[in-house]
Amino acid sequence: MHPWLIWIYCINPMQYAFSALFANEMMGLVFDCSTGAHVPAGPAYLDAEYRVCALTGAVPGETQVLGDDYLRMIYSIETSNRGLYVMAVLLFWLLYTFCNVLAVEYITWAAGGHTQHVNKRGKAPKQNDEEQDRRNREMLEQATANLNKSLEMRQGLFVWKNVKYTVKANKQDLLLLNDVSGWIRPGQMTALMGASGAGKTTLLDVLARRKTQGTVDGTLLLNGIPLRVDFERITGYVEQKDVHDARLTVREAL
Repeated sequence: MHPWLIWIYCINPMQYAFSALFANEMMGLVFDCSTGAHVPAGPAYLDAEYRVCALTGAVPGETQVLGDDYLRMIYSIETSNRGLYVMAVLLFWLLYTFCNVLAVEYITWAAGGHTQHVNKRGKAPKQNDEEQDRRNREMLEQATANLNKSLEMRQGLFVWKNVKYTVKANKQDLLLLNDVSGWIRPGQMTALMGASGAGKTTLLDVLARRKTQGTVDGTLLLNGIPLRVDFERITGYVEQKDVHDARLTVREAL
């Protein structure tokens, strides 16, 4: 590594973790080279004073090499600094966690940036004008102000009349629901039954206002009043694809 880039090595938490693990493994190990792993070698060189182990970190006149010396000479890692290496890893973890908390708190990932939506010619969605935006804001503020009052409602008659749901398929309109009507009485459990593919799930998605594509026509009334923007807040809807916990009650699942 170029000397100018040594700072990258110093701020890398992986090198501290590697040093701590390697120092823990090598500390106290003894490599014996008295049986032939020394230089010079041969029957004429039996005096330990005139030979040295053929391992990095060997000391002349010694027939063994300590793991501490080997690690110091090869990687410049001191086994006595194991505690410092572990502390450095913990401090880096705390630093990254703190930075992550700040980023989650103050950075809005869904806003800003340079994202540009491109639509096909003639398929661009209609842009709301300022008057429409003002009405939407007023409707949302009114629904939020009446939220507590809405949550106090315990019973309500839910009625749907002549509900139609149409989607685009191969540039043609495909009618999935055709003039469906019904009601749900308060305090009763209602079962929606039908053959596979009859449109049970599609109807429930439409009634719960979970469909984001296609066109929905018809009348949806709660206690004789058209559904407001806070309908999703005062109702619970559990889709069939959700993973359910068998230990939960119906109320807890909703």
